[in-house]
Amino acid sequence: MGDLQSGSDDDYSYRYFITKKNKGETWKQQGQEKFVLDVRSSSQLIMGLKKKMHHVHKFGHWIMKEYQLSPLLTCWLDDHRTDYVLCAIKSRLFFS
Repeated sequence: MGDLQSGSDDDYSYRYFITKKNKGETWKQQGQEKFVLDVRSSSQLIMGLKKKMHHVHKFGHWIMKEYQLSPLLTCWLDDHRTDYVLCAIKSRLFFS
């Protein structure tokens, strides 16, 4: 299961964006969604979901981690504000 901890060297190669959730077919999901837990809480509160996705382009391979807040945390927001996600994206270029 995922958690809120971070700080690995790999994290520094990602670029972070907040964007409206898109249901397009461009990105392909890898594996299953994972819960993001608040490990500081004794009850391990579910903070949201994490998806890992990839996109292959002729110039490279893009990797994205998409984080979505739990509906329990967004229930007090307006409907149009609950469709946003945090995306962490990095590329791996192909060289010929």
